[in-house]
Amino acid sequence: MLAPLLLAPLAIQFSVVVGDSVPLDPASVSNAIVSQLFNSGHWNPSARGGFNESGWTYEGPWQVANLVEAFANFLISVPESSSLGNNHTYVAQSIQHTFSYFNASGLIDNNTQKFEASQYDDLLWWALAYVRTYELCLAKPELMPCTAPGGGSLLDSARTIFDYTYDVSWNTDYCGGGFAWSLGTPNFKNCVTSQLGVTTAAKLALLLEASGHGDSKCNCKAQATYRTIALDTSAWLIRAPMRNTTTGLFNDALSKCNKSTECPNDNGPIWTYCQGLPLGYDIFLWKLTGKASYIQDAIAIAAAVQVNLVASATWPETNIVPYAPTDRGNVLSELACDTKNCTPPLPLQCDCDSDQMIFKGIMSRYLGYLSAALPVDGPYAGNKKSIDSFLAQNAASVWNNNKDPNSYDFGLFWQGPLFRTKTAYENSVYLNMAVLDLFNSLIVTQETIQYV
Repeated sequence: MLAPLLLAPLAIQFSVVVGDSVPLDPASVSNAIVSQLFNSGHWNPSARGGFNESGWTYEGPWQVANLVEAFANFLISVPESSSLGNNHTYVAQSIQHTFSYFNASGLIDNNTQKFEASQYDDLLWWALAYVRTYELCLAKPELMPCTAPGGGSLLDSARTIFDYTYDVSWNTDYCGGGFAWSLGTPNFKNCVTSQLGVTTAAKLALLLEASGHGDSKCNCKAQATYRTIALDTSAWLIRAPMRNTTTGLFNDALSKCNKSTECPNDNGPIWTYCQGLPLGYDIFLWKLTGKASYIQDAIAIAAAVQVNLVASATWPETNIVPYAPTDRGNVLSELACDTKNCTPPLPLQCDCDSDQMIFKGIMSRYLGYLSAALPVDGPYAGNKKSIDSFLAQNAASVWNNNKDPNSYDFGLFWQGPLFRTKTAYENSVYLNMAVLDLFNSLIVTQETIQYV
């Protein structure tokens, strides 16, 4: 068994300078966002996933799985202290509640290994949530047991979900390989499902390769099989024409095709989270194989994101709110949706839906993982510094331009102005969890990702 992490000595990597004020402590902000989630009427133990949000009512909500990973990162990365109160206990209990709820409601049936989800990417988000929570139980066993609801380990639950999804989703009949997006559409291969497949398989291979992780009670695939799946799917993503030829970033999907035709790039939206996941699997494949080409690809994607997926220095119009261009430039923006139907005067709702509200948070999470994986010294030191500066710029802009002055609720536009997507605070859990991912990314360190 790997030794638990010793988080007490860890210091915040750097502070975020907020205007002319004193530097902001990212750990304190993450803690405050967590408090907001639990104390503002959003938390409801009887609700599906534990939070009151109208969008979290369909089967296997992937947003909840992402909140679990954000919470796990909070527990792993933010040191416990009396000044932060008892949020760690609440967060750990909410993760256990969420797993128990979905186990009881049929997302995972540990006896029959059947799943309730028609979208295979939803299942893979849950596999990742179980993996990260398993890493949490290794890091802080006093907060999180390694046993999953219904029996078995958290790692076994992740493996069971992944094995099922791979077996029903992967096919070479269409587009030469890749994970299909959903039940009934074997000919539709989008970026996120196969990216999740690589990320999950590579993480499982790393965990099972480590000493003490081979003891399992599930009838699951072997470590070498996960490694092969990760490498094969990564190679398919390189062959498949899914990356934009101009930016090098991933478009949304390949066009649907029949068995006799090739599947071209659909030239669809370039979502931020479809660039975040490759950073993750490139890190894990780099660790698995030692090949520098993987980490170099991650660095190239991160650099392209900083150029192509940031808010324009001329939007929003200055007659809405007088921000200096430097406050808006170099800040992540979901350009495929948050610049549509959002011109002055601002409407109640832009085109970003409840899925797209959290994409930037996922992008930030994986930028944090990449920064943590890069050595402070050596050939990648400059790349690490660039990523850290980019994340700090985003955090400063969110704080200056996108925070409710009376709470720790945040809006859609990280560059400002403060603006939510429906009436009142209906979607503040979605928006706040993205910002939680951002501030978590500022405090993740090499030590806190040693299990991945």
